[in-house]
Amino acid sequence: MYNEIDLHNLDFRLALSIFKRKYNEALKRKDKREILIIHGYGANKLGHIPILATNLRIFLSKNKDKLSYRLSINPGVTYVTPISRLD
Repeated sequence: MYNEIDLHNLDFRLALSIFKRKYNEALKRKDKREILIIHGYGANKLGHIPILATNLRIFLSKNKDKLSYRLSINPGVTYVTPISRLD
């Protein structure tokens, strides 16, 4: 079973803050299960670019030393496996 974080329809800064807090809380509990992040696939978008999904995945790719992630068949979801604390 996954941990789950629903960031649907949130501003990127708020979504990132919530994600980091819950991610770090899971690590503190020594819970390294994969986290299912629900970010939606584009309701909050600029033109045709989904802002939250795109920015979240950019953040994840810049932190590959602290986590691993994989995309889903569902474009509104990303899976993250915690490795070490995020600042």
